[in-house]
Amino acid sequence: MALRLAWAARTPLLQRSAPVAQTTWRVSTALRGPTAALHTRAPTDPPNPKQINSLISKLTRARELLDLHAKYGKLFDSIHLATCWSRLGKVSASDRDWLRSDNGALLAALREQTTDRVQKFHVQTVSNTAHAIAKLDLRGAAWGSLWKEVEGAALARRSELDPQALANTAWAFATAGRATHALMDAVAEESARRGREFRPQALANTAWAFATAGHAAPALFDAIGKESAGQVREFTPQNLANTAWAFATASHAATALFDTIGKEAAGKVHEFQPQNLANTAWAFATAGHGAPALFDAIGTESAGRVGEFKPQRLVNTAWAFAKAGHAAPTLFNQHFADRCNALADEFSVENLRQLHQWHMWYTGEHAGSDGLPGAALLARCEAAFRATKTNPSKV
Repeated sequence: MALRLAWAARTPLLQRSAPVAQTTWRVSTALRGPTAALHTRAPTDPPNPKQINSLISKLTRARELLDLHAKYGKLFDSIHLATCWSRLGKVSASDRDWLRSDNGALLAALREQTTDRVQKFHVQTVSNTAHAIAKLDLRGAAWGSLWKEVEGAALARRSELDPQALANTAWAFATAGRATHALMDAVAEESARRGREFRPQALANTAWAFATAGHAAPALFDAIGKESAGQVREFTPQNLANTAWAFATASHAATALFDTIGKEAAGKVHEFQPQNLANTAWAFATAGHGAPALFDAIGTESAGRVGEFKPQRLVNTAWAFAKAGHAAPTLFNQHFADRCNALADEFSVENLRQLHQWHMWYTGEHAGSDGLPGAALLARCEAAFRATKTNPSKV
């Protein structure tokens, strides 16, 4: 039957410090609550570069790292700055939230010092620094100058970046919403030329980055598709899901790649997280690539874990099965309906529209109301669908 289906793609680290170098340099990280500060005991002479780097490498909390920078920041060289950012990129979620307050104002001194010196960073640490800043999700105009300097440093020495560094650079700029045509074109050209050197993680991250940035790079996707098809057995569940998602989002045809991902993923669905299950189903449905065995496997696995699915992942999965026209009686039953009802207040307008599209397909395939969410939720879904203009598509 004909449905009006529309979709906007969305998707898709220590121990306490110990004495280092000399016993006269100790860092005490005994914390007394979230506001505890770093305490240091130092000799008359300042620490040497090796001692500073050792201290940075042993710290695990954002406040400790910023306290150390406040005390010895004037002595930091490019290695210290890069190491400090790397450590900040691995702090806890609560620490990241703290650092993001007031658009990252707590990091102003470190940011300005890095902006002035990033051109002197070792080439691989340029990408590592970009990766760490992107993970911290630091936004706002104040960060523009640093991103510009990082981009310049990466562009100037792109031929020196190894495959993982190229992937990290593309991932960082895409994640931060700072991907420029100049940078992405340069990374695409370099990565496509050296595709045979890329390992699974770098392949998946690069494809994801270009799809997320919406940057067309057909030659790069051809190279990634070829290499990924040959290495697919080494892909993790997230690599498989992200690669499929990227190719579907970029609308880049890759029949051989989808064939190999489909076969590999079908045997690994028990290792997939709900997001991986949803993204993989969405990718194959969007690409229009038939994979009955994969959809059977995803349906069965999702049925047993439907209570773990968040709103977006639940509707992604339902929409994908509708788009693929793949029946899944083990998934779409009263447990699915109960999960929809439980999440009713959390669905966005887009979620409601997608769920209505699934409902139209499902009722066309099944008689009766078994497995359907409550009437009130279905009414909201229909209202959302009718209020939004969509482009017709066949299911």
